[in-house]
Amino acid sequence: MLASSLIIKVIPMARNPTFPSLYDNALQLSITSLKNDNFIQSNIHRKGVSNWTIKGKHIASINIEVKTADAYGYIILDYSFNDKPISYKVGLTTIKSNLGNGLIWYFVCPKTNKRCRILYQIKGMFLHREAFPNAMYYTQTRCKLMRHLETKFGDMVGIHRLYDKIHQKHFKKYYNGKPTKRYKKLMERINKAQSIPYDVYFREFNKYIPSGVKSKM
Repeated sequence: MLASSLIIKVIPMARNPTFPSLYDNALQLSITSLKNDNFIQSNIHRKGVSNWTIKGKHIASINIEVKTADAYGYIILDYSFNDKPISYKVGLTTIKSNLGNGLIWYFVCPKTNKRCRILYQIKGMFLHREAFPNAMYYTQTRCKLMRHLETKFGDMVGIHRLYDKIHQKHFKKYYNGKPTKRYKKLMERINKAQSIPYDVYFREFNKYIPSGVKSKM
């Protein structure tokens, strides 16, 4: 067994939590990242460490061992979760590329037996997303009304986030006296959002509000 380097702490939660685990917040192990680190290719036997970073800051590492033949193989994941050492094997398989230029590698989830390009770490295990039936993406936790309004009106609903980006520390609005491409793009989105008449927005909003509590301008 490889020496464990990934240590994940779990914060005690309520006995019956009312919120789901989010795929967005989970550690993700992807074929693409492993391939970029030269762990995924045919006919190799390699050991090493894969790391996670956020904005350049190291947050976690995991020891891995990869062994492959021409078109299949396995990867051993070795780490600790909640002070408990964990080590298990995940299969690797391939399909031929539609472009005819080689093979496309996939994980084979040890729980669902489904192919995938990304494994999500939830409740201690790196598995296919369908292995976690109660997990959701952040956008799925938004109420139906907000999802509809964001789809229909886009930046008008989240215009504050665009202003936040512009007012971030070190954000550069101008370069050599001219607006930067990023600043121009953000301003175009803000101007487009502000051009939507509020009566159009509120008419759409009121479609989802019970009668008797309709919003008024």
